[in-house]
Amino acid sequence: MPSFGKSDRSLSFVLRVDDNQNAADALYDAGIIQLTRNDIADM
Repeated sequence: MPSFGKSDRSLSFVLRVDDNQNAADALYDAGIIQLTRNDIADM
């Protein structure tokens, strides 16, 4: 089940997928910014 969070300017969500690279490529192609573990830890 996905998790969601939002602020006034952004929406964050977490997805579980079977193929990380395929999902990362699809998100990149759609212009969706992907956060790294470090990005999340700095929040």
